Amino acid sequence: MAYYKAKIWLTATDKDFQPDDPLDTGAWKLEEKSLNPVWMKKPKGSMQHVSS
Repeated sequence: MAYYKAKIWLTATDKDFQPDDPLDTGAWKLEEKSLNPVWMKKPKGSMQHVSS
């Protein structure tokens, strides 16, 4: 979200300003007229002890 907001602020003074659709990024979904983040799952890290 921070990157999306920063991009809007940096280009808002352009004559032909047209913000990107946040739904096109894949990071947001529209639910009941509200933008919600798409949560991603990553595999759990290894629990093995690493010795040096």
